[in-house]
Amino acid sequence: MRAAVAPCAACGLHHLDRAACSVALALTNGMHLARPTGALVAGRYRILNQIHRGPMSTVYRVVDLARGETAMVLKELIFASLPPAERAEALTWFLREAHLLSTLRHRSLPALHASFADQDRSYLVMEAVPGPSLEMRARYQRPTEDQVLAWGVEICEVLHYLHHQPEPIIYRDLKPANILERADTGELVLVDFGVARRATPGVEGTAVGTPGYAAPEQYQGLADARSDIYALGATLHRLLTGYNPDQEQPFRLPPVRTLRPDVRPTTEALIAKALALAPGERFAGALEMREVLRASLPASNEMLQAVAAPFYFWITILPGVTGPLSLVSLRMGRGLIGPDTGSLSAVLIMLIAVYLPALLYVGPLVGLRRRRLATPGPNTRLAERKARNLLLTRLGVVLPFWLTVALATANQQTSAGILLPLALIGAGLCWAISIWRAGQAPRPRLLATTTQLYQRLR
Repeated sequence: MRAAVAPCAACGLHHLDRAACSVALALTNGMHLARPTGALVAGRYRILNQIHRGPMSTVYRVVDLARGETAMVLKELIFASLPPAERAEALTWFLREAHLLSTLRHRSLPALHASFADQDRSYLVMEAVPGPSLEMRARYQRPTEDQVLAWGVEICEVLHYLHHQPEPIIYRDLKPANILERADTGELVLVDFGVARRATPGVEGTAVGTPGYAAPEQYQGLADARSDIYALGATLHRLLTGYNPDQEQPFRLPPVRTLRPDVRPTTEALIAKALALAPGERFAGALEMREVLRASLPASNEMLQAVAAPFYFWITILPGVTGPLSLVSLRMGRGLIGPDTGSLSAVLIMLIAVYLPALLYVGPLVGLRRRRLATPGPNTRLAERKARNLLLTRLGVVLPFWLTVALATANQQTSAGILLPLALIGAGLCWAISIWRAGQAPRPRLLATTTQLYQRLR
């Protein structure tokens, strides 16, 4: 394995002789000047103000005159002062960023509107995200623990989207400064894909990333999805504690509770796992980390439904299923006892036959308990309790009805022609009542499914 060459602090590229970095020389000589307010780029983008200035790029807030002065973000990259070889490398990074953004569609990613070159400069025109970065939020106001965990859930979702593209994308530069919060909705948006790349197994990449946030393996060019997990752990650590990892010794972040004792031990543990130096000791993926973050959050209706979602099918379907099964079980039981239906043993057999299908409820209850044990936390405990109460509520609605049916039809002469309509009507009734009593069932999805089924039958 070749030794990694750390990127130049001035331009982010790789030089054998950093003293000869032409970007650093250009900056020293004042050649990289920001465009003035009101200047036009490509005859249509009017500059309002400068947002960010880096070694080779400047980001402006602009309005697009061709779109009725729509607000946009313009990223300008200057390559003219670079030697030919480094200019080609910088242009490759620019084209990679433009291509990546053009293929991605996610609410937490900025939309790319255009990319073009004008004289010796290249440009990206992107959606303007109104709102501050999380770095700015953390600098002026310490966010609460629950807020940071909720942000972590959102970031995990967009990382999962990137990591599960047909060609997985590794972001490689996750940090609070690259995460914006929409002022109107509060949703997070991941920006600056300048060093992101598509993962190619077995191919060694370049050593890029922000010191303090970049995982150890990134310095060897070996970044994968778990490298972004490390950066997310460092980001959450920064937001919770205010500790700035890019100004301290890398890979030596102090435990969260030594800097902020009010943080819950479970939160400290999950961040410590994300920051493990060995990739294999971190979370296997963003989805796994998201579930642990969700389990650490206090319960809300949205979170409870997310945790209990795999069991809503059973919670919804069982009331309608157990009724007809109870009648079938009852008929079989009566076949065993024969004409003598008045004795105590016969009544007990009929009751057991009626209640036997209720054992179907044991499956989702056991599954929910296993899910809670796999991701312990206050959220999953409350979710298990809520889902269990839903099941028991529906069981309480269903069983008395079928018990009444069983006793009313105890006469052996009751015809199947009466039992079948009664079973169908009872199943529908129990289904409707149990959903109404539950309150948290996914009614729109159920209604859409029922409508589709009706249309197909027609």
